[in-house]
Amino acid sequence: MCNLEATSRILTITLAVACLTLSVACGGSSAGAGAGHGATCDTAADCGGETPLCNPSGACVQCTGARDCGAGEPVCDSNGFCGECGSDSDCPASEPFCDGTQRECTACRTNADCGVAAPVCTPRGRCEPACAGPADCDADEVCHPDIGACTGCATATDCPLNEPLCEPTSLRCVACVDASHCGVASPFCIDNKCEDCIQNTDCGAGKVCNDDLECETSCESDLQCTDADKSHCDVTSGVCNECVEDVHCAGTQDPVCIANKCEECRVNEDCPLDKPICDAENQCQN
Repeated sequence: MCNLEATSRILTITLAVACLTLSVACGGSSAGAGAGHGATCDTAADCGGETPLCNPSGACVQCTGARDCGAGEPVCDSNGFCGECGSDSDCPASEPFCDGTQRECTACRTNADCGVAAPVCTPRGRCEPACAGPADCDADEVCHPDIGACTGCATATDCPLNEPLCEPTSLRCVACVDASHCGVASPFCIDNKCEDCIQNTDCGAGKVCNDDLECETSCESDLQCTDADKSHCDVTSGVCNECVEDVHCAGTQDPVCIANKCEECRVNEDCPLDKPICDAENQCQN
């Protein structure tokens, strides 16, 4: 396990160095820390995609403070992304450790944090049952020889042609790890997928980068939004969305608009008496 942890640290350092060189692809930026996916800007009009805000350093980010984040991911981290946590104190007892890289709470950091039923701590911070061979794993998994737990892959040879790389932290098959694995049409490697754009300036005239990281025609009114699932124009970003205001969600079971999506609740007061708690996923619960 110690050898694996050392290897993981080496891979992390190697990827970090690569990100400084390939800043757009890896999420770094010449603008320095807090730079989202690496897009730079003079104003928010230059941004778009998953990082629609232009921070004071001239970098496109998802958030500049907690006020820009929703209930499910309430913390704005140093890279300008919303996440579950910024430190261990933000995490529940069931997942007490904050993985700052993934911006999520995890169950473990070492095997010592796991119980008897699931004694192996994977690099992603999940406690998993131990395995001795392929028979102990699901058909789409392998028994990782170094970890001793079932994972999506151990090496690239375990992966299919459409996802040919084994990502070293999540140990799952992915399409890309950096921009060198992507083609001209979709040149940005974001969250291990090759995407068309990360900001509006990656798209042609009259187009913007939407939250699916695809270039689409910019809108100025709802009349230009022809997709029934995204029928309302956010005139600030020029992107068609499910909603822009609460009124666009009225009459549905998800009556409030949060981050351009209709959700069941924003606060407890939005919930009925039989389900009075608005949870982190903006759903009413008992």
